[in-house]
Amino acid sequence: MSSEFETRLERRVRDWAESSDREFDAHALTRAAVDAGAAQYGGSFGFRRLRPAGRPHLASAWLLLLIGLLLTLAVGIFVVGALLRDSDRPLARNGLIAYSVGSVFSNPNGPIHLMNPDGSDDRIVGFGTCPRFTSDGTKLIYRSGSDPTEYVQGVLTVASADGSEARQLDDKSTFAGVLSPDGTKVAELVLVSDEQPAREIQLRDVGVDPPPGTLGEVLVPARPDGDHSYQSLTWSPDGRSIAFAVMKQVDRGDTTSESRVEVNVVDVASGQVTTVSKRPGAYSMPLSWSPDSSEIAYLGLADGAAPPVLPPTGQAPSEIGERIFTVGADGSGDRQRSERSEQYVGLAWSPDGNSIAFEYFEPPQLTFGVLEIQDDSLRTRATSTQVRLQGWSPDSSTLLLSGIEPAAVMLLPANLASDPETITTSDERLDCVSWQAVPR
Repeated sequence: MSSEFETRLERRVRDWAESSDREFDAHALTRAAVDAGAAQYGGSFGFRRLRPAGRPHLASAWLLLLIGLLLTLAVGIFVVGALLRDSDRPLARNGLIAYSVGSVFSNPNGPIHLMNPDGSDDRIVGFGTCPRFTSDGTKLIYRSGSDPTEYVQGVLTVASADGSEARQLDDKSTFAGVLSPDGTKVAELVLVSDEQPAREIQLRDVGVDPPPGTLGEVLVPARPDGDHSYQSLTWSPDGRSIAFAVMKQVDRGDTTSESRVEVNVVDVASGQVTTVSKRPGAYSMPLSWSPDSSEIAYLGLADGAAPPVLPPTGQAPSEIGERIFTVGADGSGDRQRSERSEQYVGLAWSPDGNSIAFEYFEPPQLTFGVLEIQDDSLRTRATSTQVRLQGWSPDSSTLLLSGIEPAAVMLLPANLASDPETITTSDERLDCVSWQAVPR
């Protein structure tokens, strides 16, 4: 009898699966329900064993009810999960968003703002530029005290995530200091001399005086030939490594510029440098780590492509197209992820590790896209607004953008199903927008 019941039950499950276009093992689900009923009463499933003397129909009814409830629960969980996966997720509204007003070049002491992701409670919490939340979302870091005549020199300031209790980390001026994810170290590009573009990478502990005449200890020495320089210092999320681009001077017709010739990774503890890619690229930026610090996303030319020759200053490099690649932090598994060559200007790995957001310039508009890591599938959405990709929401449901014309902070659903939503605007340029890492 139990075998006949299981057969009928399994047939109903299969019929439901076909009618609802869902795929799963109907036999396994049926057996799970039956086994759960047996576990509830002990032993294998059998009406004869479980039936009390003199009350056969009532016992069978209770068992049938139990099996029905278990099956309903299992199917319900499956259907709800599938519906949640298939539905459009709303824009994330958790945590705080920080941004600075004014250009890092013309107004490096503009106001630092904090607001909720819906644009409410927008307030000024300090003055400086380039606000960034630490990886755990507990602190806000920015440069302050800059002198506009000294380009973007300034000291690093740390505050609580709500902008309170702001204090200078130390009195050391920094040009392009990059703070470690835990806020304890600063990596700095330091020019070796005024006669050549070569820079070395120095590292210092926050609040500890470096050796006299330096910003810190040398982590990566400058290349001795003087024709190479380093750019795009990017800490790994675990704080153990720093990725950077190696640039070489190239002819622009009327002047010289630089193009990328290597992507390197330096181990912070030992100073050991690993060249993870020698694939040429037109520019240094961007580099983006996977959240588990195992891979790096970068832009480069396809295999067999000629090295880039940049056009004269003032002319758009329309003929230079790059593609998206990922490579292991140890140099293994270099993989092309996109087929089309584009003028990419932004790249960001999602916090959940499942996607890479990008943007590319296709005159006269920008196009945003999301690449799925699992199958390299792409989805894109063009926009006529001049915007820049700034990052992701902590739950990977939303892209964070900054508008240039007009100046604005915008949110774009990661499924790209709708246009960006503007949550605040400014009469001045907005710079360095950051989203606090707080779970949804």
